[in-house]
Amino acid sequence: MKETQRLETVFFVGKPKDGGWSGVSVKPESSSGVLELGRLFSLVTIKAPNEFDSIVAGGLLCDAMQEEYYSAKAESSVERLAKAIMAVAKKLEFLLQRENVAAAEGIDLSIEALVVQKGFVYLAVLGEGGIMLLRDGALINLTEGLKDLSGRNLISSGSGKYEI
Repeated sequence: MKETQRLETVFFVGKPKDGGWSGVSVKPESSSGVLELGRLFSLVTIKAPNEFDSIVAGGLLCDAMQEEYYSAKAESSVERLAKAIMAVAKKLEFLLQRENVAAAEGIDLSIEALVVQKGFVYLAVLGEGGIMLLRDGALINLTEGLKDLSGRNLISSGSGKYEI
């Protein structure tokens, strides 16, 4: 008999201040639509000057994260996540080309992404955010074990097997 996985998601996203925006995305949303590439959970956070339209940019970046992950050519899910995050960061750079004030003052981008696929979890983080697991009342920081394999101190990533 095939064991059914139960994955319950809970999001704790703080209310952003002026010029800030955070958005959570889960794809595919239905359990029947889980793809061979796994189920992607991502959080995109932007801190920008008030003149920058963080809401529009954030929505575009969330969409880009999904598109990039599911279309990336990569050998592993961790590579796919890292490539998707870098593509999203480049998309923000492209958006900033028309935003003189925001480009001059700078924008902080943070992306936390997790993929659940066939009994494994793959994680990647850009910025200062983190990914936590709540199991049996204990809160576990999954981000602590991540490593930056590129050596450029940009994206930390890792993977592990999970048990139900």
